[in-house]
Amino acid sequence: MQVPYGRRRAPIWCVIGSVAGILLGASLVFPAASSAESASVDDTESDLVPLEVFAANPTYENIKVSPTGEYLAATFFNPEDVTESKLVVLDIQNMEVTAIAHVRGLDFISNFFWANDERIVGQIAQKVVWQDQPFPTGDMVSMSWNGKRKRWIFGQRKQGGRSVNGASILSTLPEEPKKILIAANNFAEREGSYTEAILLDIYNGRERRVTRAPARNAQLIADHSGSIRYAFSNNPENDNASEIHQKTDEGWELVSSFPSTEGSVVPVGFKPDNESIYIIDNAQFDVETLFELNPKTGERKEIYKHPTVDISSLEMDKDGNLIGIYLEPDYPVYVPIDTASAFGQSLEHIHNTFKGYRVNVSSVSKDGALMTLSVESDVSPKIFFLYQAQTKQFVHLADTLPAVKAQHMAPMTPYTLTVRDGTSVPVYLTLPKQGQKPYPLVVLPHGGPHGVRDYWQFDAYVQMLASRGYGVLQVNFRGSGGYGRDFLYSGYQRWGLEMQDDVTDATLWAIAEGIADRDSVCIFGGSYGGYASLMGAVKEPDLYACAIVYVGVYDLEMMLEEGDIPFTQAGRNYLDQALGDDRVDLYQRSPINHLEKLNAPLLIVHGALDQRVPLMQAEALRERMDALNKPYEWLVKPNEGHGFYDKDNKVEFFSTMLTFLERNLPRKRVPTPE
Repeated sequence: MQVPYGRRRAPIWCVIGSVAGILLGASLVFPAASSAESASVDDTESDLVPLEVFAANPTYENIKVSPTGEYLAATFFNPEDVTESKLVVLDIQNMEVTAIAHVRGLDFISNFFWANDERIVGQIAQKVVWQDQPFPTGDMVSMSWNGKRKRWIFGQRKQGGRSVNGASILSTLPEEPKKILIAANNFAEREGSYTEAILLDIYNGRERRVTRAPARNAQLIADHSGSIRYAFSNNPENDNASEIHQKTDEGWELVSSFPSTEGSVVPVGFKPDNESIYIIDNAQFDVETLFELNPKTGERKEIYKHPTVDISSLEMDKDGNLIGIYLEPDYPVYVPIDTASAFGQSLEHIHNTFKGYRVNVSSVSKDGALMTLSVESDVSPKIFFLYQAQTKQFVHLADTLPAVKAQHMAPMTPYTLTVRDGTSVPVYLTLPKQGQKPYPLVVLPHGGPHGVRDYWQFDAYVQMLASRGYGVLQVNFRGSGGYGRDFLYSGYQRWGLEMQDDVTDATLWAIAEGIADRDSVCIFGGSYGGYASLMGAVKEPDLYACAIVYVGVYDLEMMLEEGDIPFTQAGRNYLDQALGDDRVDLYQRSPINHLEKLNAPLLIVHGALDQRVPLMQAEALRERMDALNKPYEWLVKPNEGHGFYDKDNKVEFFSTMLTFLERNLPRKRVPTPE
């Protein structure tokens, strides 16, 4: 793997064969670049990474080691048939397959875990085209390491099972190895359901309800003995307020409530003694701050707070000890907390080895001798390794996108800009490996927008554009998540205003620095990014040479009425807070109402089955463009939803986009010295 920005790491020893080779039997062969894209590049066509590489879906979801360290289990997707997925178990000594569970059609095993030394539990989800994320069905299946005693143990497919749409694991109950504690919801109910804690037998599927949460769609928190202690919710019946209830002998007691725009206090997990609990607080603090809380005395001890960014995640051992903290200020950062324990020392070695990478430890054997982990960077998708703690060696297991070669990808560099009103705005800039400044530039505002942000990571859209000679600028405008409470909520009801100005100012910075050619800048984004792309093109008609809008929102008044967000009370609460309900104001902040100012050529892309942002948004935009007699290009796929998933559709989208960019973004030719 390529270590970005000249960083160096210790060598990696590969001592056994690749899981990918066992499951695939051969390396993958991708077709040459399609003729549709050939017009979009110059001089280096033969060296181009084929578009199919960027359109491919990951081959692996996760790999985990068994508690005894004897077996590996992996969720695998057939790269040639996305409707086929497998849960595969391998003997770790000889890498021979001991069991395979096939899942076909829209279903796949979205998560799995070793519930005890011999038995695996898999959770089922569906990839439905009208949603941007897989939809959990709530069904669970279990089997032993050798594939025996396969059984549906929870959900609608279990004989006599219940109708649920979501189930999560609360505890594997080490003292009761045949049972697990789960939390179940039925999101098919219009407003969701009251979460239930259920004691579930992983062999025969017998279940017993333990308790019911006091609010809809709540997260339940159990201690290490399996006792339910807290419930956390964004209560739709209280205007999405962030609430914590504590379990008492009499029932549930509300212990904290914060309005939804004033932060939250979230219980994370108990310490090994079950007396104290870790909580993350950004109600009393701007950025998320980690505390240790004693519920009996109310005493709080601050553990960690970063000056500018929220906590991404915590690393805990199996007993509940805090080992380290993950942050994303620019590059991924790991902050070690426990460096004395064997697990803490192993983690420190792993992170020192992969310094500059994002590391995720997915499983640890009971004795801590073996771990599975994934590493990724801006130029490298996830790669799975097995770590041997005693020898400190790494065994390469599998690549999620094996056709992607890090040396062919373009590095991503973080910057922090000061925009017109003095606000600090983080951005990421990716420049092509070929050519020189000034580059044709694509400004890529992210979707969401609230609580979502861009990260330093591999992004297929970014790398595809960079491979064809385009610089890519990603802007974490105000309203983005991860940079504290104030930055997040400063974007509420500011769509098209300061949020848009942040994108504009970042674009102007790239031009002023000589990174981008002033006459060769396009803006492209999906979902909210589609809104920001069209709004940028009408608000700054002389700044962008073209605009590409993808599954975007163009009419904010329509957004209040159509799509799946206003379908629920929680969604309506969110829209009221994020957009407001002043119809005159919403009209003014809707780019569809300002198309007479549009000078830039426009490409409109949508999925006909989109339920988050229905096709009627794109159709209304097309109708208005026709009425104004303005030219545009149109790409709608009948079998896609809120974002394209099918590889062939993505390749067609990439080709269409590149042809559109080549036609509308002139490239300056630098004279060759004589």
